[in-house]
Formats: sequence, structure tokens, C-alpha cells
Amino acid sequence: MFGMQAAHACLGISETSIESMRGKAHMLADTACWVTHHPEQMLQNPLLKRDVWQDVCAAKQSLQK
Repeated sequence: MFGMQAAHACLGISETSIESMRGKAHMLADTACWVTHHPEQMLQNPLLKRDVWQDVCAAKQSLQK
């Protein structure tokens, strides 16, 4: 999921920091989901692209198990 708004809407969690939600799977019904920065944030701060790439790779690795 890209961004806090999507995470809050879909997962129904009240965490306030994207950093506290990154790096771990969150369950939506019986599907694992990962939270990362919104694309707009990456446009404003290109350094976040590395974080997003790490999140995508972690999600992919978890799904391949």
C-alpha cells in the first residue's frame, strides 16, 4: 500500500508513522500487505525511492517463500 491514507482506510489501523508500519506484513483478510511511502512523497523527496524499493523487495521475497 502506498501511503498512510491507504493503510488507514484498508487496514483500519491507527498508527501515525509510516516508518512504524514499514518493514512488516500487515494482514488484510488472509492477504499479506506491505505499507510504504506514497508516490507523491517520492516525487517531493527522491531519497525515499530507496526505502520504497526495499519495501517492494521485502514484499516480493516474502511472497516467494
